[in-house]
Amino acid sequence: VAKGKMPFMDCFFYDPEMERSIINNLEVLIGRNEDEMYFAEFMYQNVGFIIIADGLTEDEFIAIIASVIK
Repeated sequence: VAKGKMPFMDCFFYDPEMERSIINNLEVLIGRNEDEMYFAEFMYQNVGFIIIADGLTEDEFIAIIASVIK
């Protein structure tokens, strides 16, 4: 996380087909790489979040994001 901006990362998970989803009334960019790791990027209450998950189902990953965005 980073206050007021998206966090700096030393690796990049760009997916040209990242989907824009609405979770708890907030726009979230969600993608999945070739290793089936999920990642999400969003700003919430002036804090930038990048969440990365490995070994989860899509539903489990969405539930984690929803638990952060209340």
